[in-house]
Amino acid sequence: MANQLPGFEIGTINDITVVAGVVAKITREPLPTGDTAEALAAQLERYHTLVAAGPLAVADLVSVNVLQRADGYHVQHSVELVEGRALSQLPEDERCVALGALVHTVEDMPASPHGDRTLLTPLDAKPRNFHMRGEKPVLIDVCPPFTWGDDGFVTTAIVPNMAPAWRAQTTGTVGYRSGVLSELLMGAMPDIAPGESPLAHARRVIATAPDWYEPFVPANMPQSSRDDLTARIGLGLSLRLIRAQRAGNTSRP
Repeated sequence: MANQLPGFEIGTINDITVVAGVVAKITREPLPTGDTAEALAAQLERYHTLVAAGPLAVADLVSVNVLQRADGYHVQHSVELVEGRALSQLPEDERCVALGALVHTVEDMPASPHGDRTLLTPLDAKPRNFHMRGEKPVLIDVCPPFTWGDDGFVTTAIVPNMAPAWRAQTTGTVGYRSGVLSELLMGAMPDIAPGESPLAHARRVIATAPDWYEPFVPANMPQSSRDDLTARIGLGLSLRLIRAQRAGNTSRP
């Protein structure tokens, strides 16, 4: 029987079901052509192989299939179920220990030909994309699969005609170590305190930054990369504050 697994957040790209210890993900929107679907399927397999060859733990890829439905072509890929909690849902102390390990892992990942501070294998490092296997965080989400284009920008077959501005933003977030680390370190922010409103929490994490993430920043990070990381975290915190203000203190930012 298929079911939604607690701890898995609803995807924006894929519909997710869990059957007999396997997580099946299928593209929510149809791909433009069969060739596009085949390209995405091939890229998923290559991307998973590249991630698995590096220092990062990743859920096993079980299968990748192109499906033709009434509305067009879809790609379904299945990965092993990692039953531990999502990194984003761990208590603060446990979460920070796991984040520290991931920061070291990202620093150990090989660079691409596009510069020492880039990653050979681009990575969407949001804490929700990792689940715990014992005490080890495991990447459970490999879609969209990212790759470097010949022009030095990240691309993905799931968005074959990505706008230049979006490609540049995506490249900075998933292709550069500072961008990847900024996604991870947003998970180091203190938990909301009992009785604390979401708006008060957002203001507190802004006021206390960088104290809560600075201990995780690699000591040998170049100043330009450190500046980029700081700017990215600052932008993320500002967006959280805006969301909290708009929510009227009714939900956590």
